[in-house]
Amino acid sequence: MLRSTDAHANVALRSPEARLDEAVGLARAIDLSVVSSGIVPLSDIRPATFIGKGKVEEIAGLVKTDDA
Repeated sequence: MLRSTDAHANVALRSPEARLDEAVGLARAIDLSVVSSGIVPLSDIRPATFIGKGKVEEIAGLVKTDDA
């Protein structure tokens, strides 16, 4: 059995790209359509949205464009 610290260490060793690939694969495994994906570097976590205002606006544009 893995201790929680071991599990966190393994996640930290994986690249952001590998984690994104896994997230996309999991979404597709439950029959979600992934129309866009990407990595967002964070310097600070925004309490209201987790990401910054510019990224929120970018995602809103993608939602409109892709009619999601």
